[in-house]
Amino acid sequence: MIKLTRLNGEQIVVNSNQIMLVDSIPESKVVFMNKEFYIVKESPDEIIDRVAAFHRKILTGTPYMTDRAMGLEPVYVDDEDDT
Repeated sequence: MIKLTRLNGEQIVVNSNQIMLVDSIPESKVVFMNKEFYIVKESPDEIIDRVAAFHRKILTGTPYMTDRAMGLEPVYVDDEDDT
């Protein structure tokens, strides 16, 4: 299950195993196996990341999510010592 945001700001939780395709129109149209669909704010790449993170969590038992899936900007750590 993944959380998505409809255009009116309402959050929905969908069964990612039932997603048949995601079309960019320029919003994302998420079409399910039963041919029903939702128009959501998230980009196709964000939806893919959320589905991958959900399956990773199921397979590994860890709650790992990518920065993009959580809606965060990546954080880069400088390995050089500034002192």
